[in-house]
Amino acid sequence: MTRRILLCPVLFVALAAVEGLPDARAADPAAAPTAIGEETERQKLALRRAVATAMRDEAYALQKKGQIRDAVIRYRQSLVYWPDTGLEAYIAPLEQRAGFQVMHYRPEVPKDAPGGAAAGPALVYAVVRNRSSRDIVLRVRGEAPEAATAVRAGEIRIRPVAPGPGGDVIFEVLRDGQVLETRTWKGPPGPSGAVPALLYDDSLQGRLFVMTGLR
Repeated sequence: MTRRILLCPVLFVALAAVEGLPDARAADPAAAPTAIGEETERQKLALRRAVATAMRDEAYALQKKGQIRDAVIRYRQSLVYWPDTGLEAYIAPLEQRAGFQVMHYRPEVPKDAPGGAAAGPALVYAVVRNRSSRDIVLRVRGEAPEAATAVRAGEIRIRPVAPGPGGDVIFEVLRDGQVLETRTWKGPPGPSGAVPALLYDDSLQGRLFVMTGLR
């Protein structure tokens, strides 16, 4: 029921936007595809934020009941939808209180690779949120230049990354060909539900923040 309540306003906004598109298309056919794309991105962001808010409400309810470990997991799952340094700081003392570490989180994943060999870090999907007013490019050190991902101002993108043998991924943020920030995400070695959640913001000291979300 909660999900239905949250999604309905988003769908209503989407329908209202579509109804207004014919006039814009008639006035400037060349601009219409751009306007449609921008509106679609706004709707995606609104939906992601609504989902994250609902998950954090669930987490807070679990926290009030004393189910701290479950609350922490839910909070970290919400970071996949909406990376937020404020939430990351809020989670830290709860994890200490519950004695929970991301390294301990193991959903339903195979423990051994075929043939009995230990499974190494699998491909994971990083989430990056650009909270700045200017576009950036996200690159993983060691990958081909064409694999870099452009992230527009205000946009959230998802991209696959291949962790190293120890579970590490080195992220670089560039603008105009210049590296602005470099950070390392340290994921759990072996199969896990942990994924990188990145926030970039020009207005914050340090600018690039790498967190861990859970799927």
